[in-house]
Amino acid sequence: MAKGLYRSCQFCGIYFHPDELIRVPVDEPPSVQLRLCLTHAEQYLKHLISRADCTYQRKVRRRVA
Repeated sequence: MAKGLYRSCQFCGIYFHPDELIRVPVDEPPSVQLRLCLTHAEQYLKHLISRADCTYQRKVRRRVA
């Protein structure tokens, strides 16, 4: 494995080919982005979605009450 070509997932530390890594969040500059493998990127995005749902539900409850 050529260490220069492969990059590590910032969560688990295992080396992956750059095609198997995702940088999240996409709209941030590269210095802020996380480099995650596909499995951890999926978990991270699901976490962001559930966190957004929770904040949305809190706002809806305040308006209704």
